[in-house]
Amino acid sequence: MSTAKKPNDASKNVQLPESTRYTVGFDEPVSLADAVETKEYFGYPVKAYSIENPEVTGEFAANGAQTVDEFLKTFEESFGTAPMILGAVIEVPRTELDSVAQQAAHTPIVEEGAPFVADPVSPEKAEALFPEQFGSASQARSSALTRVPTGWKPEYADFSIIRDSRANTVKFSHFYMWQGGQNNLSQLQQRFGLEFQIDIQTAHPHFQVDHRPNCAQGYKEQPFAKNYDWSWTATANVGNGLKALPSTVGVYADYNDLLDECKKSSIALGMQHPQLVPSGPSGIQNVRLDIVAPRGVDDTGLFSGTVQSIDNTWCNTFPSMTLTDCMGVAPGTDGERLTANIANGWSAPNKCWRSEQQGDIPAVSYAC
Repeated sequence: MSTAKKPNDASKNVQLPESTRYTVGFDEPVSLADAVETKEYFGYPVKAYSIENPEVTGEFAANGAQTVDEFLKTFEESFGTAPMILGAVIEVPRTELDSVAQQAAHTPIVEEGAPFVADPVSPEKAEALFPEQFGSASQARSSALTRVPTGWKPEYADFSIIRDSRANTVKFSHFYMWQGGQNNLSQLQQRFGLEFQIDIQTAHPHFQVDHRPNCAQGYKEQPFAKNYDWSWTATANVGNGLKALPSTVGVYADYNDLLDECKKSSIALGMQHPQLVPSGPSGIQNVRLDIVAPRGVDDTGLFSGTVQSIDNTWCNTFPSMTLTDCMGVAPGTDGERLTANIANGWSAPNKCWRSEQQGDIPAVSYAC
């Protein structure tokens, strides 16, 4: 039943990408409009701009399907404010990573327009981010009063995959709830992080055999969403408003797909230290993740979903490595939490579904 992308993926320490990513931190936040005026740092192109508001973190893809104005509009619609940009993600040759990191450590980065301070997230917008999920989660708790969940796996999860044909994008929305008590992220061993992923597939005959990098041309573009150049946001609801997942959690876009099947793309966000996700007063943890990816060639495709635990020790040993490359290199896992089984035969977009009781019962789809 597993759809894990990196099951004890120790072979990643043998085959690593020729290029990797490095985040150049700014001394003070700037607006997105000011940030995008700078296209490169230390001679290397910007791939994304890092968002660090008090209530939400994320990235705006520099070459994504959304323009700056389109992203600002959707961000305002979701949060009632504007993104604060506190860094730029550049792509560098792996052999140059240490040199770039040393340069960045000794080079103050103060962009024009700094400091930019955005308004707080609107309470009304914050509440609107979770209404259906909270209602379903509440019903799930009421219908299972005798159940006392334990461990790190989220008790409840809710998802949607929606295409915006006008913007040529596909939006993946995740909501996760840990019930508190003995069901919380602190139950996960410290050596493990998590990856929250939806694996999408293409049925095109050219991509049904073999694994990356031995794939026919166009394998990254063929599924209904592209696994590159996507923007994302992450936030937690702590009961009295939103709170950004702190930098110590280490949220990252998981683009490393070196060993995946040619027919599959994994659209995933990871956390190096999910144990540090904030809780509400009652101990409940609520996390929302949103990804806006460029549309692929396929109209629809089969998909599955999972939350998998992977070893994070390489990231501590090699702190300059980007998290998508160092997470999961060392072997070991603390299990996974299935959120959508490929055996369901579900296709997307458009698709909405929920998964209760830590994935021990089948997920249920509902009208979007």
